[in-house]
Amino acid sequence: MSMIDWVRNNKSNKLILFVHGLKGGVNTWSYDEGTSFPSLLCNEESLSSFDVACFNYFTSFTNTYSAGKTAISKIFGKRFARKKNLPIDELGELLRTEFLVTLNEYNC
Repeated sequence: MSMIDWVRNNKSNKLILFVHGLKGGVNTWSYDEGTSFPSLLCNEESLSSFDVACFNYFTSFTNTYSAGKTAISKIFGKRFARKKNLPIDELGELLRTEFLVTLNEYNC
Protein backbone atom coordinates (compact mmCIF):
# COMPACT_ATOMS: atom_id res chain seq x y z
CA MET A 1 0.00 0.00 0.00
CA SER A 2 1.43 3.32 -1.05
CA MET A 3 1.86 6.16 1.41
CA ILE A 4 1.55 8.65 -1.44
CA ASP A 5 -1.80 10.39 -1.99
CA TRP A 6 -1.92 11.92 -5.44
CA VAL A 7 -3.59 15.27 -5.98
CA ARG A 8 -2.47 15.45 -9.63
CA ASN A 9 -0.58 12.70 -11.43
CA ASN A 10 -0.01 13.49 -15.10
CA LYS A 11 3.22 11.48 -15.20
CA SER A 12 5.25 14.67 -15.37
CA ASN A 13 8.96 14.54 -14.57
CA LYS A 14 8.50 17.27 -11.92
CA LEU A 15 6.87 16.74 -8.53
CA ILE A 16 5.77 18.87 -5.60
CA LEU A 17 5.63 16.53 -2.61
CA PHE A 18 4.06 17.56 0.69
CA VAL A 19 5.35 15.91 3.87
CA HIS A 20 3.57 16.79 7.12
CA GLY A 21 5.28 17.16 10.48
CA LEU A 22 5.22 15.18 13.72
CA LYS A 23 1.81 16.36 14.86
CA GLY A 24 0.40 16.60 11.35
CA GLY A 25 -1.54 14.29 9.13
CA VAL A 26 -3.66 14.15 6.00
CA ASN A 27 -5.56 17.26 7.09
CA THR A 28 -2.42 19.36 7.58
CA TRP A 29 -2.82 20.86 4.13
CA SER A 30 -6.63 21.24 4.24
CA TYR A 31 -8.62 24.40 4.85
CA ASP A 32 -11.93 22.57 4.74
CA GLU A 33 -13.27 19.38 3.19
CA GLY A 34 -13.18 20.79 -0.33
CA THR A 35 -10.10 23.00 -0.19
CA SER A 36 -6.46 22.10 0.36
CA PHE A 37 -3.17 23.80 -0.37
CA PRO A 38 -2.08 21.00 -2.76
CA SER A 39 -5.35 21.30 -4.72
CA LEU A 40 -4.96 25.08 -4.90
CA LEU A 41 -1.48 24.60 -6.39
CA CYS A 42 -3.03 22.45 -9.10
CA ASN A 43 -5.08 25.49 -10.15
CA GLU A 44 -1.97 27.63 -10.65
CA GLU A 45 -1.19 27.90 -14.36
CA SER A 46 2.54 28.38 -13.70
CA LEU A 47 2.63 24.99 -11.90
CA SER A 48 0.62 23.02 -14.46
CA SER A 49 3.66 20.97 -15.47
CA PHE A 50 4.12 19.63 -11.92
CA ASP A 51 2.52 16.57 -10.38
CA VAL A 52 1.36 17.12 -6.80
CA ALA A 53 1.25 14.52 -4.04
CA CYS A 54 1.27 14.12 -0.26
CA PHE A 55 3.40 11.64 1.70
CA ASN A 56 1.29 10.42 4.62
CA TYR A 57 2.52 8.44 7.59
CA PHE A 58 1.11 7.72 11.05
CA THR A 59 2.07 10.16 13.76
CA SER A 60 0.71 11.24 17.10
CA PHE A 61 2.03 12.56 20.34
CA THR A 62 1.47 9.20 22.10
CA ASN A 63 5.08 8.77 23.22
CA THR A 64 4.64 11.64 25.68
CA TYR A 65 1.37 10.43 27.14
CA SER A 66 1.75 6.65 27.10
CA ALA A 67 4.96 6.22 29.09
CA GLY A 68 3.20 4.29 31.84
CA LYS A 69 1.30 1.09 31.12
CA THR A 70 -2.32 0.95 32.20
CA ALA A 71 -3.82 -2.10 33.90
CA ILE A 72 -5.83 -2.87 30.76
CA SER A 73 -2.75 -2.88 28.51
CA LYS A 74 -0.89 -5.09 31.01
CA ILE A 75 -3.76 -7.60 30.99
CA PHE A 76 -4.60 -7.60 27.28
CA GLY A 77 -1.18 -6.73 25.84
CA LYS A 78 -0.99 -5.76 22.18
CA ARG A 79 -4.73 -5.97 21.65
CA PHE A 80 -5.04 -2.49 23.13
CA ALA A 81 -1.55 -1.27 22.25
CA ARG A 82 -1.30 2.26 20.92
CA LYS A 83 0.48 3.01 17.69
CA LYS A 84 3.74 4.84 18.25
CA ASN A 85 5.62 7.33 16.18
CA LEU A 86 8.37 5.89 14.02
CA PRO A 87 11.88 7.25 14.50
CA ILE A 88 12.91 9.85 11.91
CA ASP A 89 15.39 7.46 10.27
CA GLU A 90 12.60 4.92 9.67
CA LEU A 91 10.33 7.63 8.25
CA GLY A 92 13.19 8.67 5.97
CA GLU A 93 13.57 5.06 4.83
CA LEU A 94 9.82 4.84 4.11
CA LEU A 95 10.02 7.98 2.00
CA ARG A 96 13.11 6.66 0.20
CA THR A 97 11.29 3.39 -0.52
CA GLU A 98 8.30 5.32 -1.88
CA PHE A 99 10.65 7.19 -4.22
CA LEU A 100 12.19 3.93 -5.43
CA VAL A 101 8.89 2.10 -5.89
CA THR A 102 6.24 4.73 -6.59
CA LEU A 103 8.10 7.86 -7.59
CA ASN A 104 11.03 6.46 -9.56
CA GLU A 105 10.16 8.43 -12.72
CA TYR A 106 11.11 11.72 -11.06
CA ASN A 107 14.65 13.05 -11.25
CA CYS A 108 15.69 13.19 -7.60
